[in-house]
Amino acid sequence: MGKIAEIRLLISDNEIEEAINALMQFSTQHDDQDLQNNLILLKSRYKQVRQRETANVMDSRDVSREQAQITQALLYYVSESEKKYPDTDSKEEVADVENATPSAQRDVILFLASAPSDMAKLQLDKEFVRISQSLQDGLIDYSLKSEFALKPQDLQSAVLKHKPRIVHFSGHGADANTTNKTGGIFLQDDKGEGQLVSGLALANMFSILLRKIGIEVVLLNSCYSEEQAKAIVQSVPYVIGMNDSVKDGVAIEFAAGFYQSISQYPDDIDFAFDLAKNQIELTDLPQEDAPVLFKKPG
Repeated sequence: MGKIAEIRLLISDNEIEEAINALMQFSTQHDDQDLQNNLILLKSRYKQVRQRETANVMDSRDVSREQAQITQALLYYVSESEKKYPDTDSKEEVADVENATPSAQRDVILFLASAPSDMAKLQLDKEFVRISQSLQDGLIDYSLKSEFALKPQDLQSAVLKHKPRIVHFSGHGADANTTNKTGGIFLQDDKGEGQLVSGLALANMFSILLRKIGIEVVLLNSCYSEEQAKAIVQSVPYVIGMNDSVKDGVAIEFAAGFYQSISQYPDDIDFAFDLAKNQIELTDLPQEDAPVLFKKPG
C-alpha cells in the first residue's frame, strides 16, 4: 500500500490528526514547503477545534462544521499530492483522471446532517469522509457541500444556497404512524435536541424548490424513511429511503457504494443503487434489502 493510500485509510477511520501528521512527513520527504506550511496551519486549526470542544466553549453545530471543513481541506491536499507525486503503480490511473474531459459545470451534492444530543450518536463525520473519498476516486468532477447540525429553519436556505443536483440527508428518521403518516427526520432545535420535520413538510419543500432548482436525487440515509421517500418522489425524479431501522455501518457502506458509482456513471441512478446494495453484501453486513428506490410517476 502506497503512502497516499495509507493516509486515505486514516481519514476514512476518522484519524484526522494522524492523517495530517502522515501527510506532513510525506511533504517533508518531497521537500514541499508550501504543502508543509498549509498542513501546519490545518493542524493548528484542528487542535483549536478539539480544545474548544473539550472546554465546552464551542457548540456541536460549530464543531461539526469546522471538522467537515478541515476534512475537506485535508482530502484536497491528499488529492493534489497524489497528482503531484504519484506512486509508481498509480501513474496510469492519475493520468486517466487528468485527461478526462471536465464537465462544463460541476454538479453539487449537498450533504445534510443532524445528530441531536438527546438521540443515539451517529458517525456522521465518517460517512461524510467515505462519500468524499468515493467521489475523489471517480472521473466526474463533483462539488461536495455540507451543512452539519441542521435546524428546520436551515433546510430551505441550505438548498437555495448550494443548488444541488443530489440532496443527501444523514441522521435519525421517524417511522410513519397513525398521526404522522409520512414519518419524518429529526433535525435540531435551539438546544441541540431533536425536532421532528414531517415527511409531508419535506415533500412540499422539494416540490416548491424544484420550480427553481434541478434536484434529481434525494437520498434519505436514515431509519424508517420509506414513507418520506414515497411522498417526496411525487416531485423529485429519484428518491431513496430505508424501510427499517438501519445500523450506522450499513448506512455508511451504502453511501460509499452509491457515490462510488455516481462518480463514474452519473446518469445511471438504478446502477448506483444496485451497486450500493451490493456494497452492503460485500462487507458482510445485514440489511442489504433496507434501501428502497422510488421513481417519480410518469
